[in-house]
Amino acid sequence: MMSGERMDYLTVWRSTETGSKNWAFDTLKMLHRENLIHIVEWRRGSSGGSPSPLYAWGRGTDAAKPVRYENKEKCRRYVEKLKAVSPDKYEAQRLRQALRDRKSPLMDPIIAAMLGYARHGKGWTKRKIDEQKPQADHAAT
Repeated sequence: MMSGERMDYLTVWRSTETGSKNWAFDTLKMLHRENLIHIVEWRRGSSGGSPSPLYAWGRGTDAAKPVRYENKEKCRRYVEKLKAVSPDKYEAQRLRQALRDRKSPLMDPIIAAMLGYARHGKGWTKRKIDEQKPQADHAAT
């Protein structure tokens, strides 16, 4: 690292024969706390998770940590990736979402009640057998 190479904790771990990943992470954290190294940039892994710091030797100003993705952005990125990788899965997911977001019922409420279905959110669910049995009239006793 003193030769100017930029390293993250995995690079430090791979360069040692006996150290563990936790040791590498803790060592870089300690060196950063003592102002011997600084954060040059933040990199996300291939899975797109939380960014990890990339360190360089010497004093300097740390790079700003990137802003976290909002859920809307995460969903948009997932859909784009799904479209590119598997168009069939994307189409199936889109059809399921359209059915879920449907506003009009798929069946008439009266017929649904006769068949034993109950409204649940935006869809219909089959009621349990216990709920379908008529209640005994307790007022007569």
